[in-house]
Amino acid sequence: MAEVKRKTWEKPWGYKESAAIVAGLMIIGVMLDMLSAAIVEMPVYPYNAILGLVFMALIPCVYFSFRKIYVVRWLSEVPACLGAIVLFSLIALAMAVVPQVLEGQPTMVLKLNKLQGSWLFTISSIYLLTTLGLVVVRRISTFKVADIGFVASHLGMWIVVMAAGLSSSDLKRFQVAVEEGQTVNMAYDKDYSWHTLPFAIKLDDFSIDEFPAKLALVKSATMEIESKVKNNLPLIEKGKLFKLKNFSIEIVEYLPSAKADSSKGFVVSEDSLAVQAAFVKCFNNKTGQTKEAWINSSSPVQSAGVFYLDSTYLLAMTLPEPKKFSSKIEILVHNDIKKNVLLEVNKPFAIAGWKLYQTGYDKEKGKFSKLSIIEAVRDPWVPAVYLGIILSMAGIIISFWTKKKEKRLNTNGK
Repeated sequence: MAEVKRKTWEKPWGYKESAAIVAGLMIIGVMLDMLSAAIVEMPVYPYNAILGLVFMALIPCVYFSFRKIYVVRWLSEVPACLGAIVLFSLIALAMAVVPQVLEGQPTMVLKLNKLQGSWLFTISSIYLLTTLGLVVVRRISTFKVADIGFVASHLGMWIVVMAAGLSSSDLKRFQVAVEEGQTVNMAYDKDYSWHTLPFAIKLDDFSIDEFPAKLALVKSATMEIESKVKNNLPLIEKGKLFKLKNFSIEIVEYLPSAKADSSKGFVVSEDSLAVQAAFVKCFNNKTGQTKEAWINSSSPVQSAGVFYLDSTYLLAMTLPEPKKFSSKIEILVHNDIKKNVLLEVNKPFAIAGWKLYQTGYDKEKGKFSKLSIIEAVRDPWVPAVYLGIILSMAGIIISFWTKKKEKRLNTNGK
């Protein structure tokens, strides 16, 4: 007898129905985002925590009260849960690919650069939390020891998604601008509103390590870097040879930290106002003429030195780019405890529930900046996110170990 093909929406539902529901939710989310320019915002603490607890309590109530209804029972099955995970993952991927901006900045079509506050993200989060929660409750209702890994991994994922969603309204991200020798306990947000921090920051020293400057062939008439020259802007290194336009150029000497000297041009110096300097020899391939001269970067006490090659071109150093920058700071908390910290890029420091990040400086002054820009971030939901991740990873490991043990027992049984 030929197998009768099941029609869509004919029970039992499977992956086709799951895909259809996901597509429908996407369309609803996109339409709401197109019709409304408003950003979906979570309430602040403690109301967001109450909302999360109510949602968590509703899931077992809905399951045990309405599990005889087919839709509720189906939402606790794998096809529904997998569809919800795929939808949420696609939106999370879009958030990773498209840079997300803060409120007040221009919004892209479909709110692609503000997805966390979009209806699409909100609907996908609620759908995922609902299906994951029902799956966990269903498995717990018929609990066996072998289910520990499954429950832990799915419950951990649920906690991560819930905490990440509720945290958006409690996340604080402020900027602290502090000069050397100055102590501040005020920071400003994206709207330049000022806030008092629960600690004070004193900047003892700000320092920048630079890469070697680049050699630039510049039009002397307009002082613009020649853009039509291949391999313009090479890094300056002692002994290097370059060919730019009609000129063969050799870096005879390079001093990464130097000061001007009346007899030698430039000499090595460890002074805080030292500049980069290079002695350059240039051969004009058209005229056969050779010239040599020092060029240097600028500082508050030293103007930039350039080398005129002919009536059309000159050589100059570009502004050296920072290799790394850091701040030596003292942090004074409310109980008069001082902490001495070296704050570096990508090496945050945690204090009183906040994380401090080295983010910037006065770029116009470069290595001579006495200003440090420090970002202060507070997200009270981070521990919950970490708990969810740990629980999920533990569940995966337990599930793997359980299946491996079952396989070994089955093999021995044969």
